[in-house]
Amino acid sequence: MCCNECTHPSCQHSLSMLGIGQCVECESGVLVLDPTSGPKWKVACNKCNVVAHCFENAHRVRVSADTCSVCEAALLDVDFNKAKSPLPGDETQHMGCVFCDPVFQELVELKHAASCHPMHRGGPGRRQGRGRGRARRPPGKPNPRRPKDKMSALAAYFV
Repeated sequence: MCCNECTHPSCQHSLSMLGIGQCVECESGVLVLDPTSGPKWKVACNKCNVVAHCFENAHRVRVSADTCSVCEAALLDVDFNKAKSPLPGDETQHMGCVFCDPVFQELVELKHAASCHPMHRGGPGRRQGRGRGRARRPPGKPNPRRPKDKMSALAAYFV
């Protein structure tokens, strides 16, 4: 079980501490804040490949215990950099719902994560990679250097 699925009440990385609301694409997933993704903050679903990039250049993003009165999602408390704050009136701190707050809606970009890194794509028979690799024996042929029994191995060890 990953941290974004764990429901332990006292863990700071658990779903209960970082979960925001239900995923916009799947029925069973929860959007979870990635606390290590700053300053390019990410919110990702713990079941599907939905990722929302949000609040770029924010100092701190925290999930509040308060919930939105409209959609019941957890509110986010965001502290922005003074020089790069996108908030109106040169404010640096804002608390609101990621789904309903008009200030936050402009700062959230929904994407889909790649299911697999391009280097690792391919079927089970794909054997291309980096480097020269090693020569492989056909299956069913024993290693010519390997002794067949323990006594031969012991004799070969002392020679």
